[in-house]
Amino acid sequence: GLSRQQEVIAMQRAVADATNDLLKRNAEMLKQNTIDTAKENERIKAAQREAALAACEKRLLQLPWQTLLRGCFCGLLMYVAVWIYREKKNVLGILFCIPVFVLSGFEHSIADMAYMAYGISDISQLPAIILFLLEVTLGNSLGALCLRALTK
Repeated sequence: GLSRQQEVIAMQRAVADATNDLLKRNAEMLKQNTIDTAKENERIKAAQREAALAACEKRLLQLPWQTLLRGCFCGLLMYVAVWIYREKKNVLGILFCIPVFVLSGFEHSIADMAYMAYGISDISQLPAIILFLLEVTLGNSLGALCLRALTK
């Protein structure tokens, strides 16, 4: 009786101690993994920010006619994508035109606004950014309007 109860209590204590040790080790591993993940996320965010900053600086160094021309070609492609979707009820134009504009390095006003918002932290560049975005928007509009004029 009594010695059996003491054995059971000792076994319960051993199981509880082993469980607590496992929980402590798991908690420590979880803490370390959380710290490591946070550090890696910060490293990735810094690399993304650097890439975005480099892309923005590259865009701002373009000559106005280059920006306008790249905007026009993007406008042409976006017009084709929307036209195919509306007329043919088919997403093939979107699936073709958007990757082409991205891979070709053409300028899209909305996408460039996002790049600039994410990549530029120096407020002194704001006038150059606004001018760039106006050139891109004009190019996008001209590209779409020219194609529309040719198709009517």
